Amino acid sequence: MFKIYSFPQFPETQVFAAYFSNVSNQESIKNSLLAADPNYNYAFVNGDYLVSQEQILSAVYKALLDDSFNRKKSKSINSEIIYNLSPLKNILECLKTFGVSESPHLLAIKLINKKDDPLLIQQNLQSIVKGTPLDISDKLLQENSDLTKIHKLFNTQDSDFQSLSRTLATNTQLKNL
Repeated sequence: MFKIYSFPQFPETQVFAAYFSNVSNQESIKNSLLAADPNYNYAFVNGDYLVSQEQILSAVYKALLDDSFNRKKSKSINSEIIYNLSPLKNILECLKTFGVSESPHLLAIKLINKKDDPLLIQQNLQSIVKGTPLDISDKLLQENSDLTKIHKLFNTQDSDFQSLSRTLATNTQLKNL
């Protein structure tokens, strides 16, 4: 129900990612994030704007890179991941659009080290998110994405998911250059 990703350039850091559908407690999650509850140390991402794992990993990689060079635009690595997914420059607008929303689809990302137990993280996450955990795949992301919202926000008309994925990943990598 979750995936672990890693980057050779950041050998001590792993990326824990879990996808949920039919999420029913978005407001509770949002309130806990605003209250800085330490149990909610995740980047919660609106699934409507996700089309591929490449897009997600591109945003995470850029956040790790910006963090390592002290170039983050936001206060935390979690909000930096969300900021990088968005084409918008205003951090608050990025968080409103790409963060927890009324969408029933939610991706949770947590940066962990090799000592962390992914099963404990998954248990914690499942106690937080009231929804159905699903295996992350490009197909799942594409089926649950909202192309109308994506085309409008990113000003693109790509209809092929592979091409759209490349466009969104490129947009992430070139942001703020």
